[in-house]
Amino acid sequence: MTTFLRKNDFRGKYSQVKGKRNILKICPILYIDHIDNDPTNTVLENLQLLCPSCNRIKNPKRVEPIPERPFTPEMAKNTKYEGPYRRWINEEVLENGGIPFENALDGGAERFGLSPETTRKYIRKMISSEGNFGMFEDSVVFKKDIPLLEEEKAKKQELLDSRHEELNKFSKQSF
Repeated sequence: MTTFLRKNDFRGKYSQVKGKRNILKICPILYIDHIDNDPTNTVLENLQLLCPSCNRIKNPKRVEPIPERPFTPEMAKNTKYEGPYRRWINEEVLENGGIPFENALDGGAERFGLSPETTRKYIRKMISSEGNFGMFEDSVVFKKDIPLLEEEKAKKQELLDSRHEELNKFSKQSF
């Protein structure tokens, strides 16, 4: 059996269009609402028509809690090895002034039994804006050292350029 709702069926404290004529001109979209919020209770007395605005007032979006992720074996391995991996990088940078990116990536994966993708994620975190490390040329270094390394590189380049000029002058004089 089909039941039609009429203009008099606009009732309830949420309906701003209650009893108005030409309701579809005012609000072309209407929702059939279950007054008691039980979708299985479909008796006519439990139904009302609501415009979208009134429907949002009566039935605000419910924020569902985010389910906790299960603690996977990969997460356990990450918890176990990220700290030692970071200490190893720190020691290498302290001892050698930096560690080549490929060695940090593949050497770290081999040393700690991790995948290169995992060590890549660790490195990305370490060289992020919040991390203490950065990239200089192809090496992982302390961020605080990058300006000094750049200055040192610029001085070496100036020295090379001046030597190159001297060689050019000498070769022009010889011929």
